[in-house]
Amino acid sequence: MKSPDQHRGILYMLIASFCFAFTGACARYLRDDINPIELVLFRNLIGIGFIFFLCGKDRPFNRVVNLHC
Repeated sequence: MKSPDQHRGILYMLIASFCFAFTGACARYLRDDINPIELVLFRNLIGIGFIFFLCGKDRPFNRVVNLHC
């Protein structure tokens, strides 16, 4: 039987997969309107903002995998 932590991990992976797919769809939609370098910059800025947000919060998974953010 799976523990609640495993269910949470599966949920995080599904959310991450959806976010990657959504980012790819937005990039395809905007590729004719925006310079490719700008598109890469904005995609990475959003990702870095998300990483800083997660590192700033005290999450239980930080203790499990020893993330020192």
